Amino acid sequence: SHFLHGVFWPNSISEGNWTSFEHCAWVAFEDILLGISCLHSNKEMRDTAMRTAALQEQTGRLTASQHVNQLIMDNSRDVICSNDAAGRFLTVSAACETLWGYRPEELIGKASAEMVYSEDQEKSRLANLDIMAGHPVTNFENRYVRKDGPIVNLLWSAYCSASEVTRFQVAPGIPRRKGPAAGVQQTH
Repeated sequence: SHFLHGVFWPNSISEGNWTSFEHCAWVAFEDILLGISCLHSNKEMRDTAMRTAALQEQTGRLTASQHVNQLIMDNSRDVICSNDAAGRFLTVSAACETLWGYRPEELIGKASAEMVYSEDQEKSRLANLDIMAGHPVTNFENRYVRKDGPIVNLLWSAYCSASEVTRFQVAPGIPRRKGPAAGVQQTH
């Protein structure tokens, strides 16, 4: 600071009674500014630490929720799936392998209409349009063709999330039976 005083205010460097006072005043001023700056920085660090802790807590809850959702998708006896607006699988539970013969990763991105039995294509298309229009469906019946060829009778419940433009569906893990054996379903 003496250099700047000498360049811009050469008279301020002169010796005298006021020089000591001026020097003390500058030191006090700089100390006050430094103290205010430290207090402000301390508050910012405390706020940042609190936001970081809250974010870590939310991340922990989200991770736990994702883990529970994955357990449901892996262990449900029902097929639980979601489809985009074009009808392609976004998510599929592991039960699809038992019911349809496909592993979940084989179905991601595949159009669900490709699996619908040919005689049920139009009925299923109209039901999906109705679901996507915001009308939930329960007890919708159609048939899927398994990967190995046989036809599976299904009873669906479905709804569409308008904000996500995603259709969510559930089909029982034990195919619905037609005819006299319909009333007898064995569970383990």
